[in-house]
This record gives sequence, structure tokens and C-alpha cells, in this order.
Amino acid sequence: MSRILAWPVILAALSFGGCSSGPEETSEPAAPVEAAPAPEASAGRCSKCHSEVLDGHLCGKTMPCRLCAREAGMGHRHRLVWRCTPCGQTYSASHVCQDARACPTCRPDGVRIRPARACQICDVLLLALDVVPATTYCSTCNLEVARGHIHGKTKYCGDCEREAGEGHLHQATRLCVDCESEVAPDHEHGVTAFCRSCGRDQGLDHVHGRTEWCLKCKAEKEPPHTVHTP
Repeated sequence: MSRILAWPVILAALSFGGCSSGPEETSEPAAPVEAAPAPEASAGRCSKCHSEVLDGHLCGKTMPCRLCAREAGMGHRHRLVWRCTPCGQTYSASHVCQDARACPTCRPDGVRIRPARACQICDVLLLALDVVPATTYCSTCNLEVARGHIHGKTKYCGDCEREAGEGHLHQATRLCVDCESEVAPDHEHGVTAFCRSCGRDQGLDHVHGRTEWCLKCKAEKEPPHTVHTP
């Protein structure tokens, strides 16, 4: 009786043993799955912002500008253009636009508000004729920048409407791309450098309070330097 009961157990053991000892099925390695582009890297709807975005979108950093047809950062600016027909004078000024879809001046469709200004020559009242991009986004600096931007060294100055470096003074200095710094209008690259204390360019070996740059001598001189006095 015990032998009869043992047979089912033996058969079951043989059956499972055969399955485990047989050759394992092999399959070709699955093709690598290409990672889908991040929602913030391509045009479409961003799953983080829950809004329609453009190529190059970075959540928390950029928003789509429909007028420029690109992603723009904080402080994005558009330039308004006025043109006087009688005298041919053209004026321009930039303004901050965070969203061209909602900005009454910059929205690409519908009636725009065209702010008026007077011509400085013939005093005719002018309306802004056009709106054009004034800044572009620099992903490296995470800033809106203009032409002449130098990573980590310049930022857009809204008052002067240009890129400005360290030591910038409104309407008093300009950017020397070669020096990568702010200089005076009469700056000579490789010859003079801006002295913030003097408020103008001096010689490269200038000692503030002791020497002054002589335009005729092209050198630093200790005052009183009267050799050129008539």
C-alpha cells in the first residue's frame, strides 16, 4: 500500500526535475529603448508647467514668447520703433515683456496698444509702428542678453539698452569687447583703461591721485603737467 502511495510522489518529482534540468530558453537581447525627450526640451505641452511650450523650454526658467517664436527668460525685452515721416527720424526703446500673448503692446494678434511719443525735431506726435525682439535667452547664464554678451561678465542694462560689464555707469561708459570691460568713450584698446574713481579712461600704469593720462603724450604724467600749455 505504501508503494502505491509513493508512485505519484516519485512521478511528480521526476516531472519537476525534468523541467529544471532542461536547457533554458534564450531570447535575443531587447533593443535599447530610446529615452523620450524631456517635456521641457521639445515643443508641445510641458507636463510640469501644464502649458504649451516651444523648443528649448526650461521649467521655472523660460516661457514661450509667441512674438519671437522662441523660449524667453525673465526680463525678456521687445523694442518699440517710432518713425517720423516728415523728417525721417527714427526712435526706439525697449520694454520688459514677460508674455507676448497677454502684453497689450506686443501680442502678435489683435489690436496692439501703440504708445505715442513726440518727435524731438519737428514735434509731431508719433505712434509706435513695430515691435521687434531686443534680447535673446542665454541658457549658460540663465539671462536675457543682447548683442556683445560675454558669459559671466556682462548683463543687459535696461537704461542703456545694451550689454554692460562690471563698473558700468549709465550713459558714461561703453563695453569694449576686446577688453571685456566697461571703458570711457575715448578708450584706446591696449593703451587706456577705465578708472572708476576718476570716471574716465587713464593709462594702464595709472596711479589714482598721483598720475593723469595725457592725450598728447600718450602717457601718464604727474600733475601739474604744463608742457603743452600755450
